[in-house]
Amino acid sequence: MGTIVPAPTSLSDDTIRWSFADLLPYESRMIKMELFVPNSVDSALLFSGYLDLIVNDTHQRVDSFTTAQIIRCSYDPNDKISRTINSFGQENSILDNPLLYTIRFQNTGNDTAYNITIRDTLDEDLDLNTLEILGASHPYEVLLKSDRTLEFKFANIQLPDSAANEMNSHGFVSYSIKPFPDLQLPAVIENTAFIYFDFNASIQTNTTMDAFEDMGTGVYSEQKLIDIITVHPNPTADEIYIKVINQEIGSLDFVIRSMNGQEIKSGKINSEGNTRISLKDLPSGIYLLNVFDQNTFQTKLIIKG
Repeated sequence: MGTIVPAPTSLSDDTIRWSFADLLPYESRMIKMELFVPNSVDSALLFSGYLDLIVNDTHQRVDSFTTAQIIRCSYDPNDKISRTINSFGQENSILDNPLLYTIRFQNTGNDTAYNITIRDTLDEDLDLNTLEILGASHPYEVLLKSDRTLEFKFANIQLPDSAANEMNSHGFVSYSIKPFPDLQLPAVIENTAFIYFDFNASIQTNTTMDAFEDMGTGVYSEQKLIDIITVHPNPTADEIYIKVINQEIGSLDFVIRSMNGQEIKSGKINSEGNTRISLKDLPSGIYLLNVFDQNTFQTKLIIKG
């Protein structure tokens, strides 16, 4: 692990904690970490974050996220990440949860970048009326064009190159947006951003893919859903790993189906550790994963790229 700014309150194994006692209403703070990437292509990097409030010695969890990233090259600093914002303690339709997008960029050239522009065309299934800009690493101007292009301009950003100042050569912008409430399920929302450094040609980020599933009634408790299983990496190239979060559930059955309902694979999921399922023999596409026992049923969309 490299540099961490600000210094964490505690660091134990794979968990880093920060405690803030002087955070003002509507104030935001940035945490920068320099991490060494494993030298293993196609490995999945899993990051989980939690935000707790402590009031009268009582912990209250107010937000959390889990992000899975697949290493596809030695290092790609210009990318886009998506996740769902959780709503703890409430019953919500899966479409009520906003998607949070973070576009990261880095100047890996050999001189200062003076102006940076990010253009992101929003998927047709996203409701523009719910768009909310959450923050950025540097001062910016934002414009939503009639063709659904969201444009961020960092004028006179003077972003140093990574050789001169690695820590400060990074930047980001974050926003949230919801799908239309009448979106026909199951569905996949895709988004790709383009980053322009001064007068150079655009750099294309990865394409994010967010799967929305039909949960029968369309209403679920997100905390209960998280307690059943996790699946990673997703999207995937060759295989997935299923982990049972609640150890009291025991063994589960699984069935993988095509989008037209045809059964493709089936088997058992071990309640301890990760269950590996190979998808090498399947063509690229979207599949339904059903996980169940006598008391539990969960469906997830699996995307094979």
